[in-house]
Amino acid sequence: RPYMGIGNVGSLAENPGVAVLNDIEPKGLLVLEVNPGTPAAMAGITAARYGIVKGYRTYVGGDVILAMDGVEVNTVGELGAVIDRHKAGDQVKITILRAGKTMQIPLTLQEAPRNPR
Repeated sequence: RPYMGIGNVGSLAENPGVAVLNDIEPKGLLVLEVNPGTPAAMAGITAARYGIVKGYRTYVGGDVILAMDGVEVNTVGELGAVIDRHKAGDQVKITILRAGKTMQIPLTLQEAPRNPR
């Protein structure tokens, strides 16, 4: 199964208050965790952190994933569906919002790690 290495994301459509506090549109997936040594980390995708904005404790900074290979993603399910169309070794283009600027980042998917039990 293909894997990009993002440990957690938050849907801005489902959490519009975070978007409002960060002065961005409530769309896309705010990256909350990037696992070290993964394709996402190697591509330079950055996670949000907690901070104070307008007197509220909220997530600040971090990349917002808007699309993968031109397909908009607003939920974890949508992102997973786009990833699952690929295989490990495929290069994809991730469209992100970073510091108010939209950019595309190439990322090569890898095989998902096996979780030992």
